[in-house]
Parts: sequence; C-alpha cells; structure tokens
Amino acid sequence: MPKETYYIAALNDDGKPIEPQHVRAKFSTACSTLARLHGPLNVDDWKHVSIHIKNLMWEGLQEHLIYPPGSEALGRKFALQTIAHRWRQWKLDMNTHYVQKNKTPFEEWGTISAVKWDKFVAKMTTPKALEGRKKMSDLAKKNIYPHRL
Repeated sequence: MPKETYYIAALNDDGKPIEPQHVRAKFSTACSTLARLHGPLNVDDWKHVSIHIKNLMWEGLQEHLIYPPGSEALGRKFALQTIAHRWRQWKLDMNTHYVQKNKTPFEEWGTISAVKWDKFVAKMTTPKALEGRKKMSDLAKKNIYPHRL
C-alpha cells in the first residue's frame, strides 16, 4: 500500500483516476495489494465475495487515495472492478506458480492457512479444472483467447 496519502484530481467517465498521472500507478498497486490481502482464495466468483470484504477493500483504498468530492460512487465502482480483476489474476498466479509446480506459498504468503491452501489445491486439481486448463492452453497455442472474443 502507498506510504502516503494521494489526492485524485480527476476521474474519467468510467471512474478511473487519470489526474495527477503519478496517482494512477499508486491506484493500480493499491488495488493489487488489497486483492491479495483481503481477497478470499476459495471463492469462485467475485459476485460471491461478501459485501463486508468489498467494503473493507474500498475503505483500505480510501485511506491512501482521496477522491474528489462527489465522485466516490463512480470511483468505488471502478476501484472494485479493478480489485476484482487483480483478485482473479492473483488466484491464477497462485495456481500457476504454486499448485502446478507442487509448491506451497506459506513463506511468501503467510496469511494463507494450510486448510485454505489444501482446499484451493483440491479445487485446482479436480479433473474438471485440469481439463479446463488444458483447453485454455490449447487455445493459447492457437493464439485464440476466448475472453477477448
């Protein structure tokens, strides 16, 4: 998380911080950090993440990034979308860098309990999950990315 407080001067129509320019990087880093710190490892879909956790993430972001008055609702919507994207990426990275390599994340990620990790590994190694990963790998080899269609 940023060590200082930053003031956002302007948002675009989607709620993305655009001014000042140096705040954009702070926003991006903070969203990634919040996703990793508070995002539940064993929830499958962002819409199932509790509103309490989403509020906690938003409040954490607001401790370091001050939005222009009246823009908080738009800023929150974009921030939570960004955090959701970073959360999905983090779970994908955990699968790629740890599960698929038969490693544990405990040294680097001390906030993950053994019980939560075992549940995540079990979910990522089911026949359905392995089949899905192979399908995505095959599509990637053909340079086809379904999420871009």
